[in-house]
Formats: sequence, C-alpha cells, structure tokens
Amino acid sequence: AVASALRLQHIDVVLVGPQYASNVGQALRLCACFEVGRLKLVAPEYDREADATYERRFAMPQGRAVRDARTTVCDTLDAALADVEFSVAFSGRGRADQAFAAAAPALAARVDSRTALVFGREADGLRAEELARCGASVEIDSADSLNLSHAVSIALADIYARAAESEPAAPDVAPDATVDALVARLGKALGADEGFRATSRGKVAADPRLAVARRVLRRAAATSAEVGALHGILGDLSA
Repeated sequence: AVASALRLQHIDVVLVGPQYASNVGQALRLCACFEVGRLKLVAPEYDREADATYERRFAMPQGRAVRDARTTVCDTLDAALADVEFSVAFSGRGRADQAFAAAAPALAARVDSRTALVFGREADGLRAEELARCGASVEIDSADSLNLSHAVSIALADIYARAAESEPAAPDVAPDATVDALVARLGKALGADEGFRATSRGKVAADPRLAVARRVLRRAAATSAEVGALHGILGDLSA
C-alpha cells in the first residue's frame, strides 16, 4: 500500500439526496476527524447556496477544510461511483446483504482500492435501483433507524480503528464493474430485463433472477479469476 497522510484516503463517503444542511455539515466534520479521502454529495435536496452558512456551522473548522478541498457534488449516483472500484450501500429494514460488522474488516484493509460508502436520504434511505447500483449492501445493527450523520459516524469510527491495526491485505475480490459485466452477460443469455418496475411498494427488479445472481456473487466475494471462469462457462453454453 502507498503511504498516505490520510488513514482512510481510499474511502469516499457518498450522501445520496441529503435533505438537511446540518447532517451534511456533521458528515464533513466526521470526514475530517476520520481522515476520509473524499465526500461526494449526489443531488442534494436542500438549497446548498442558501444554507451554506448553516452547513459550514455544523462542519466546524475541521470540516470546512474538507468542504473546500475534498467535496464534490454529482448529479447522479452513477457519476459519483464512476471512479470507484467497490461500493457499499448502507440500508435498513432488512434489505441489506449482510451486517456492517461482517463487512468492516475488508473495507478497512482494502487500502489500494477506492471504496465508496453510500448513504441514503434521511426520510426514506436509498431506493431499490440505488441499492442495486452498489456492489454490496450492509445494515448497522440497531433497535431503530439511525440519523444520517450517526450512521456515518458509526461506520467511519469502526473502519478507522480497524485501519490502524496490522491486518492482512484484503482478498482479490472482483471489482463491482467486473461482476456487473458478468450479470449483464447472463441477463442477455436469459433474455432477461435488467431494469426495474414500479409497484405499490416502490421499484423492484424486473427480473429477480439477475438480482439473485448479483447478490450471490457479491456475497461470495468472487475473485476476478472466478468471474472470468464463469464468463468462460457462459461462452461454452452459448457456443
């Protein structure tokens, strides 16, 4: 690993549709305290220009430096994740692939790969299509839903402490884009729809088979070589 002045230089904190300047300000301060590489805001739902003073007040002097030098605003989640190898969505309500505690060691150890921690809106979190866009999803164990800034603080504090320890390097897990390419090829072979359809309970995967395949591959932490082998199998089947 290349030495960095920031312990969590490899981490991007991504806030999707944040609705309150106070939470973004607190997230800025947390990014400073826990030495996060970058903060990305995806289509903020509050008026950043009008609430700039409020945002800066909660950021405190430490967070203001992150705001000025290491924060970007993106129009879409796709844009925020364009230069990221791994992304982990924070979810609740039983929609996550695994507990955050189980995923945290790899997030701390993967210092040579840019990894995004993706958090949703204060009111209703991440939508189905946003969860699916991320490489994996995790849930912080708690008796009730957490405030956005509290969830960010719990995640960063855990990863920050683990990153200080002498741990083995993270395994050679296939990047999100590599897994997505395999699932897309599987979908084409099946003639499946990779999109989403609207229901009374929100959007769901149009073809649940692809959602299951993607979830299994990511939970298994398939390596690039293993994904390559599966590509070969698909090629043999379609020959």
